Amino acid sequence: MRSIHNQYETTKSKFGGSSDKALSTVQELFGADERKELSKKARYAITSSVQTASFTAYALMLGYSIQKHNDLAAMGAEMVLLIREEGADGVTKENRTRLEAAGWKVKVAEDLEFENVDNSKIRAHHRHNLNKLHLWSWTEYEKILFIDADVVCKGSLKELWEMPGGIAVITTPVVRCRY
Repeated sequence: MRSIHNQYETTKSKFGGSSDKALSTVQELFGADERKELSKKARYAITSSVQTASFTAYALMLGYSIQKHNDLAAMGAEMVLLIREEGADGVTKENRTRLEAAGWKVKVAEDLEFENVDNSKIRAHHRHNLNKLHLWSWTEYEKILFIDADVVCKGSLKELWEMPGGIAVITTPVVRCRY
């Protein structure tokens, strides 16, 4: 199966990143079983990030709400969650199991370190947000949609995949409630 993926990625780069052309070309090279595996590969990733255990419940709700309003298989998408397990406030093994059971494909991020940046001077609750930069290295997807973990999805995400360009930013007013 790895050779199919490698051939797909090589062919995709030859077609300027067009996964549709690459997929049809690679499908001609392999048998029915191999083509079936290729067609299962998710083209899109709906992602979020949980860098502290306290955000696990938010990601569970986000995952539920995405699946409630979207047919991921029909979209060719999967939910991928970037987590941090290290440290006293990292995501626990129990929480990881819950997240996976809720439909998230979990990827573990190592803390990023940058030259000439003293991470101790970054506010504790923002320090691990740098790990979201790992998303830029995920080349296995055609498009990646990032949604903050403390968001609830209230409708279809399908139209976001159809937006032109390499990046799309949606600006909507944020309503903050004070308790």
